[in-house]
Amino acid sequence: TLDVKEDVLYTGAVLAKDKSWGVLALDLPSGAWRKVVETDFRVGHFQANPVRSGVVMFCWETGGDAPQRTWTVNADGSGLRPVYKETYDEWVTHEAWWGPGRIVFTVWPYDEEHTRKPHGIFSADFATGAHTVHTQYKAWHTHGSPDGQWIVGDDFDRNLWLVKASTSERRLLTQGHLGKDCTTHPHASFTPDSKSVVFGSSKNGTDDIFL
Repeated sequence: TLDVKEDVLYTGAVLAKDKSWGVLALDLPSGAWRKVVETDFRVGHFQANPVRSGVVMFCWETGGDAPQRTWTVNADGSGLRPVYKETYDEWVTHEAWWGPGRIVFTVWPYDEEHTRKPHGIFSADFATGAHTVHTQYKAWHTHGSPDGQWIVGDDFDRNLWLVKASTSERRLLTQGHLGKDCTTHPHASFTPDSKSVVFGSSKNGTDDIFL
């Protein structure tokens, strides 16, 4: 992920096999690498803050449900901490920045019991972790509009849902994006003007990017 000043690239690395991992920073003008922080869990899904330089969000990567999914660290190695501190049985995934001080993510109800508990599209204050449940359904990927008014989420049937942040009203935006022999993830993102979403689709039998 690229820092907002576009002079540093953040990524992860295995420091010792099955033992330690690290967040690394690459200074683009000089080509010099440095270690930001070392962890005892596999790291992934790096996202630099879209407004504030030197702030990185990343995840405890397991390929499934992590005990604590969302993490942050500053570029100087300070401030390593969870962002949204999840309960032991929440399956948190697909976090994304929603402006400089908030994140949006999904809590997947992985069995029938968890459909009766808070799930769906959440957002959380980056500083405190205090969260809001915006809509409850079996959400997969999610993203918030830059103007703060909308959230988009998909589901496993490749439908796209639009959520009004102020009221939690949810409506179907578009459907039918699962094509034959294709497994494209919609994984929608808002355009910078908050007026459109870009997403993956296999509606036409190929893996395409739609607007």
